[in-house]
Amino acid sequence: MKNPGQFSVKINSLISSRMAPALTDALQRLLHALHHPQELTILGLGLLRELHYRILVGPQGGSLMAALRRSDTTDRIVQSLALIRERYKEGLSVPELAVTAGMSIPSYHVGFKRLTGNTPIQYLKALRLHEARLMIARRQGTLAAIAAEVGYASPAQFSRDFKRHFHRTPSEEAKWMREHLGELTQV
Repeated sequence: MKNPGQFSVKINSLISSRMAPALTDALQRLLHALHHPQELTILGLGLLRELHYRILVGPQGGSLMAALRRSDTTDRIVQSLALIRERYKEGLSVPELAVTAGMSIPSYHVGFKRLTGNTPIQYLKALRLHEARLMIARRQGTLAAIAAEVGYASPAQFSRDFKRHFHRTPSEEAKWMREHLGELTQV
């Protein structure tokens, strides 16, 4: 039996998932405040605090906390994630990523999957698709050009992967994003 002051947290991996309505509401209010300097000055820190709270008590809060705890393996994987983020357009390989993390391929693969819930290749593909999604919504080129820009050799494979990941075609997703988020500008 657990002590009354103890609790357990089921730790899953960090994955891309739908936001809970309360988190969506907090994020929308923060985004609104960003466009209104007086609201941002008065409400900004409180809105950020609420957003952090909603994330931490949400379904991925335990995973986020586990990722933030410092361990040698986690640090190496987090550094690897930064490398993937910087070089996602390139043809990165798992052996190359493992070497740069100073890990064997099997231990890198296991540690990566434990932290992110995906294999390194699945994670890289999802990152490319999310970047492409923003580029499409911002109308930054044709689908073929965007596919090539994020590292896809084949526009057809890009479209298949995009639909499988987002459950919409690239054009349907861009239309949905513009209708629900407005015109997106590049940051």
